[in-house]
Amino acid sequence: MPLYLGGGASRRSIERAAQLGDGFFPPGMQRPWESYRRICLELGRPDPGEWAPRGPIFLWVTTDDKDTTWRRLEPHIRHQIDSYGQWTRDGIGRPTGPYVPTEDTDSLRQGGAYEVVTPDEAIELATRLGPGGELHLNPLLAGIEPSWARQMLDTFEQQVLPHIGTRDLAPLPSGS
Repeated sequence: MPLYLGGGASRRSIERAAQLGDGFFPPGMQRPWESYRRICLELGRPDPGEWAPRGPIFLWVTTDDKDTTWRRLEPHIRHQIDSYGQWTRDGIGRPTGPYVPTEDTDSLRQGGAYEVVTPDEAIELATRLGPGGELHLNPLLAGIEPSWARQMLDTFEQQVLPHIGTRDLAPLPSGS
């Protein structure tokens, strides 16, 4: 079973992923990936390859009204942004990346790190990213209600996957 480690741009998190993991997930950040790749090669580990085109760090597929869905998900998204923002503030002195706390609801939607899309929009995104691209679903982000997550995953499975295929999809780690 492969072990993928997440992390930001800190050298220690990148080294830990290269030493202990089978992959690295730096959400939306190409530069840490390049460092991860270099460290893997220095350690004699297999080359993880080029940075793959990625969708947002949080993708939610819905057939419901998108504004209503955003309002329902906003407290969870805001909790992640606030928590990660505090961690980056503690670690490097300032919040960074998509994790800059804000009270402005519209800014949650504008940065592109968090997206609520229709099935057709998800298909368009997957097509733009191409066969080597990555879509990241995070259905239980910061305490999202499991029944909402199940509904979103069912929508993705039934209305998106048949149109993008599964041939190029990487297997999920067990327990995902």
